[in-house]
Amino acid sequence: MAMFFKKEKDAIKKIEKEIKEANRSEKLKDDFFSLLFMMGYSKGKKRKELIKKAKKIANKIPEYKGWPENMEKFWNAEAFGWDARIPEEIRKLIKKELRKRIKGKNIELGSGSCPYISRSTILDFSKDMLANAPKGHKKIFSDLNKELPFKNSSFDSASVVFVVDYLKNLNKTLKEIRRILKKQGKLIIIQSKRPISDYYHKHEKKFWKASELNKLLKLNNFKTKINEFKIQNNELVLIEAKRL
Repeated sequence: MAMFFKKEKDAIKKIEKEIKEANRSEKLKDDFFSLLFMMGYSKGKKRKELIKKAKKIANKIPEYKGWPENMEKFWNAEAFGWDARIPEEIRKLIKKELRKRIKGKNIELGSGSCPYISRSTILDFSKDMLANAPKGHKKIFSDLNKELPFKNSSFDSASVVFVVDYLKNLNKTLKEIRRILKKQGKLIIIQSKRPISDYYHKHEKKFWKASELNKLLKLNNFKTKINEFKIQNNELVLIEAKRL
């Protein structure tokens, strides 16, 4: 009987320890994401201080240890507040411009958790981004820096929004996009006309100017048209590229 009560006490202690650790983990996550939220509204020295604090907490959370240097963990963390990172008016403009140009079967490459085209195929290398994306999309976990997991001529169009600056080899990726597009299919690239903030610059491979993108697209046998928009002091570039 004494042995029975000892086992029961040990089981209770184990459960209490697990609950305590779970509560501690949730508290760390709450603190971490609170700092990420504050970063969105800070600049300069204040932002650097918040990043330093968040990094210290992230290293105590297994799934975010190595943030923000680890690119996958960086974007997984961004998934939980991604809808607030880009102002709603800018999102509305992007949706409007994409819907005017995109017809048929579309794929959003590097979609994040907030796709712009309803019922499109979305691809991202962040599992958390895909998990947080709305239902109604075919979700593909894959890396844009590698061969795309689709057959030739699979899509009528492809959209790439605020993504090209993060690619290791854009020329290689464009060849893959061209491969999966049907003849006369469209590729729409949207990005900022100016370099991004220092926070996101950490994982940027190269800031591509519109003229550089235009040249590279033509080399990959795309016919291009460049459009520029200004909204809320933000200047955007939209390149419409048709596969020849």
